[in-house]
Order: sequence, then C-alpha cells, then structure tokens
Amino acid sequence: MGQGWRRALLYAALICGLLITLSTELLSLFHAINFWTIAGLWGLTILATLATLIRNRKNVRFTLDLAHASALTVDAWLLLASVILIAASTAVIAFYAAPNTWDSLTYHLARIIHWMQNGSVEFYPTNILRQLHLNPWSEYAMMQFMILNGSDKLVNFVQWFSMAGSLVGVTLIAEQHGATPHGQMYAAAIAATIPMGILQASSTQNDYAAAFWLVCFVYFGFAFKRSGEMKDALAAGIALGIAILTKATVYIFAFPFLLWFTFSMLWKARLSAIRPLSTIAMIVLLLNSGHYIRNYGLYGNPLGPREEIASGVTLRYSNDIFTTPVMVSNTIRNFAINLGTPNYNINIKMDRFFYKVHEWIGISPNDPRTTWNDTEFHVNYTSYYDGKAGNPLHAWTILFVIPVFFSQRRNKGEEPHYLSALLAGFLIFCLYLRWQSWLTRLQLPLFVLWSPFIAQTLDKFRARWLTNMCLIAIVATSMVWVFNNESRPLLGKNNILETDRSIQYMSRDKTLYDPFTETVDLLRRRACPQVGLMTSEDSWEYALWVMLRQTQPDIIIEHVNVENISNKFSSQLPFSAFYPCAVVVINLPSPDHVTLNGEIFVLTQAEKSISVYLKQP
Repeated sequence: MGQGWRRALLYAALICGLLITLSTELLSLFHAINFWTIAGLWGLTILATLATLIRNRKNVRFTLDLAHASALTVDAWLLLASVILIAASTAVIAFYAAPNTWDSLTYHLARIIHWMQNGSVEFYPTNILRQLHLNPWSEYAMMQFMILNGSDKLVNFVQWFSMAGSLVGVTLIAEQHGATPHGQMYAAAIAATIPMGILQASSTQNDYAAAFWLVCFVYFGFAFKRSGEMKDALAAGIALGIAILTKATVYIFAFPFLLWFTFSMLWKARLSAIRPLSTIAMIVLLLNSGHYIRNYGLYGNPLGPREEIASGVTLRYSNDIFTTPVMVSNTIRNFAINLGTPNYNINIKMDRFFYKVHEWIGISPNDPRTTWNDTEFHVNYTSYYDGKAGNPLHAWTILFVIPVFFSQRRNKGEEPHYLSALLAGFLIFCLYLRWQSWLTRLQLPLFVLWSPFIAQTLDKFRARWLTNMCLIAIVATSMVWVFNNESRPLLGKNNILETDRSIQYMSRDKTLYDPFTETVDLLRRRACPQVGLMTSEDSWEYALWVMLRQTQPDIIIEHVNVENISNKFSSQLPFSAFYPCAVVVINLPSPDHVTLNGEIFVLTQAEKSISVYLKQP
C-alpha cells in the first residue's frame, strides 16, 4: 500500500481542519459568520489551490502507488471489499438520515443554530449549558456545512469523513510499526468494523471526529519522533490542537503518547528538541485559545465546569475518590459494558461474575462516588444504539492479542511503547472519569487506535487460519450494526429511505412528534416572528428549530428566564433587545402564565412535555 497519497490525504485534512477552526474563530470576532463569508473563504481556498496546481503543473503527479497491490491475497481483497461496503453503506445512511441522537437535538446542533443566528460562537444565555462549554470543533465543521448547504443534510458527513480518514490513518500507523500490506489491510478492516464506529459514522456525535484527529496526532507525532523535522512537529501540533478542541477525552487518551514522544525527542535530540516541542504546545494553545477564553470568562476555568446538571441533580464528571479499588472497579465496568450479547443467560452469568469480583475488591459496582446518577452497572443485551453499543468481538480480540504479542519471538520495535500508551490511556480514563452506562461511546478513539496494534500482532501470528477466522467473524458480525442502526435503520418498516425526515428527528420518542407539530402550527397561525424558549437541561431544542424554520425561515428563537450562570448574557445586546410574542416551554412545569420583561404570557396550549404561552393583549 503506497504511503504517498495516504499521507497527502492526512495533510489535506489538517489544512481543512485548520481553516475551519481559524475562519470560525476570526469571523466570530466580528459577528460575521454567514453564507457569504464562509462561501468566500472556501471559494478563495479552491482558487488558490487551483492556481498552485497550475503554477506547479510540471511537478504534479496524480498517481496512486499500487506497487504492493499484487502482493495482496484473496482474503486481503475480500477485507478491502468489506471495508468499502461498510463505508458506502454508512455514507448512504449519513446522507438520507436526519440527525436524531439525543445529544444532537439537545446541544450539538442546537448550539449551531444559535451561532448562525448570532453570527458568532460567543456564549449566549441558555438553559442548556452544554451548548456553551463543551469542546466545539465538530460543530464548527457542521455549521459550515449547514451554512453552505442551507440545511442539515450534510452534517452527518463530519463523522463519516472522520471514519474514512481514520481508516487511512490506522494503515499508516500500522506501516510505521512494520506491518506488511496485509497487516495494514487488517488494520483498516478492524477499525472499520468497530460497532460503535459503524453507528457513529452516520451521526452528529463527535467521538469519531476526536478519533480521527487523535490518529493524525499519533501518526505525525511518531513521524516527528523519528525524523525530528519541523513539518512533522507542525502537523502533530495541529492534529493535537484540533483533537482537543473536538472532545475533552483527548486530554486523557493523548497524554501517554505525548509523554512518549516528548521524552523520546529530548533523549534523542537534547536541547534542539525544545523548539519543535514548544511549537507543538503553542499551536495547541492557539487553536484552543478562543474556547479557553470564553470558558474562563464564564466559569473562571478555561476547561469549563467540572460538573453537569442531569435531571436536576449536579454531578461531577470525575470520580469523588481515587483509589486502587476505584481503578479496578472502573476498569472492569468499562471493559464489561462492551461484552453484551443477544443471550439473556450469558449476560446474567457475566453480570453475576462481575458483581462477585466487586465483592472481592470491597467496592460496590454502583458506588455513587464513582457512578453517574441514576445509572446501574449491568452487562446488557447487544445494543444497536450509537449511545450505548458495545464492541464485544473487538474487546475480546484485545484480550487475546496482548498475550500473543508478548509470546511472539520477533523484533517488536516501538510496539511495546505503543501498547503501553494505549493501556495507560485506558487506565487514566478509568481512574479519573465517573462510570456511565454510555461510556462505550467515549471509548471509540481508543478502539480505533488499538486496530494497528491488533493488526500487526495478527499479521505476525503463525496460525494464519485462526487470524482469518477471527477477521471473518469480526467482519461478518459487523454487518448487523450496518443495517440495523437503531436510530437510523437502513432496513425495516421504519427505514430512513421511506420515513419522512421530519419524523426521523423524533425517532427516539415518536410520541413527541404531534405535540411539536401542534406547537409549530399554532405559532405559524399567529405569525409570531420571535419566540422565547424555556427548557430543562436535556430538552430537544433542535427539533423545534427545524420544524419552525420549515414554515418560518427567519424566525428568531432565544432562551429566556435563564436561571443559570449564563444569565449574565441576557443583559447584553442583542439578547437584551429580544421581545418575543410567544414563549415555548419544554420539559418544565406548566403554570397558568409566564412573566417576561414585565409582560404576561398566558398558557394557550399544552400537550405532553411542550407548552405554548402567548402574550396577553
């Protein structure tokens, strides 16, 4: 497999990611995020690229290095075909499916609409604080898709492109560690078949985006460790900066790799390594500075709050205690939630075993000091939901390849260090983060990074028949998640090809469709151009935005009567000049009236969890 085009693809992705970041932050300073500025930016970028190609046309070669293609056997070609099938199928889902994951409706896409309305990513008053402080890069990219396309039809492709880029990146990492073309193909196949990855590749979550930038950082970081060249340091810095801007879990997963690269360079190059290492640090700080400044201005902490409000209860993201039993408990639970099977008896037996282990180590598997509110540890049924799906075969394969790796008598090169970084990242994750039943989603970047190590180990495994059986089982079972995505099914009576897009937004709770529709109809009949919004911290705000804008494209929606820390923005323009003619209340008690800016809004319509208040004449 030729490295040239693959490395060039990662460089191109870094340039695009950098442009998205810098353009969003700079335009935001002038409240100038709109169609013309974004279209102009990318138009100029395309023209500059074409001009560069024309000027250097004699040196440009559009070729793919296929020198190793003839070395691939039938099984490797079948794996490639499987990877292409998974990528093509998830691309179809990404295009036809409406974004409908809970987090997307609550804050991922809701924050984007506010940014587009404000022309800026500056903080604003909101009842859903996650719209403000959580890392925003994926939403930056989705916002530019939405602005250019005029809809959310392409937003799922941020994750899909991240999956595609990750598949390329893991083959390069495998090659760095000496994998054959077969081993590199194994890496792509193993990464492509991660169940959580398959489900997220067509969603507007951000874990695959984080995985891709983390893969880029590891690849270019290792390249920098070997070459010491500034171009690799720059690439590693950009990748790490965007990865952190995408998701906070990257701090944990990247830390062991960063230590490895840093100490290796200092050992190898001594003082001359300080300049490129400092450059990496400066790039990371620069790319995250806007978000750091906004968080510091609101919370007094550049990383944002250390806690979250869930169902009215304030919870810390981190554990309350940090002990060896906590580490063991969370390691067991974070591994076990990947092991669910379709068989109830098997799940119950595993459940009992893990509860017994917790008795031995002297800690409850549901200790409130280490467990998210209202969650209880169990090995559940196989899930096809992109918020909870486990990766059972991949988890068992990891357990299998670790002892195999140490038993192999071969030159292991840097692989032991790579393995140590993976294990350290997982253990820090377990020690620090409070256990949640949906943590398999946060583990996706680690599973992606495991794929080169698994592939390299299997590639050197003498029992080739066992390797092939393992890969066939992983590929075959992965198709279940491709075609039975719970949120965006490709088959069945509720499949995305035949279900109306407006209904798809409500797939997690279709009983909300009629109440939301009736709310939109009432506001349309009243021709209300400005709507105030009062919600709980976990309400589907984006669904209301979409449905209202189908009939009233220029409608303005702002959160009102905000009682949390973001209320400080309510007294600032343009929010202080917002005077709605209606107030919509979601997931909150419905009194007879609501008072806003001294005016009374009377309850006019209430059904299920959504109520409408109109201004009293």
